[in-house]
Amino acid sequence: MRRIAIIGAGQAGLQLALGLQGAHYDVTLHAERTAQQVREGRVTSTQLMFGPALALERAAGLNLWDERAPVMGGLEMCHGDPAEAGRPVRFTATYDAEVRSVDQRLKLSAWLELFASRGGRVEYGSVAAEDAPAVVDRHDLTIVAAGRGALASLFGRDAARSVYDRPQRTLAAFYADGVMARGDEADGYLRVSGATRAGDAIALQALTVQGPCAILLLEAKPGGP
Repeated sequence: MRRIAIIGAGQAGLQLALGLQGAHYDVTLHAERTAQQVREGRVTSTQLMFGPALALERAAGLNLWDERAPVMGGLEMCHGDPAEAGRPVRFTATYDAEVRSVDQRLKLSAWLELFASRGGRVEYGSVAAEDAPAVVDRHDLTIVAAGRGALASLFGRDAARSVYDRPQRTLAAFYADGVMARGDEADGYLRVSGATRAGDAIALQALTVQGPCAILLLEAKPGGP
């Protein structure tokens, strides 16, 4: 049986680890944090899963939240500049398939526990650049699924794939409980409100550790108002 190491237990690393485990590979997953630490950690995401991604999770038996995660059926966009005259431009559209958002803390902790319960080997702690050769020597294949940190910095930026060399937005995310519906046809939609010079405010529904919630994500342009 081929031995595979995956360094990084985020969305990509865990989904790959569970898929390879299901195909009967000997998989070792290197995770910085335990499932409990992930679940009790800070909010890190407002991820959206569209129809094709949800279908992949279901095919792999990883759709653990279908009975609880809210479904967003469409998109509302409203754009305008408060400094300019005229009403904002607004339109709505429905999605071809369901859209859901599940808090990464909930998703990743559950997947990590699922991988371990199926007999997967998990080694906790950061893997530094100097540790990587030893991991490689013990396995037939080593995959780095880390998007940040010292190990990720070993891989240079590919300008053909990464258009920008710095963040284009400054982000702030809020999770809220008990938000009242607006009472129109766009209730339950993903809502995006934008201002040309400032950035965007995105409101969506999600499933978090405590249950369903509303999320407000602010994406401010650096240097803007």
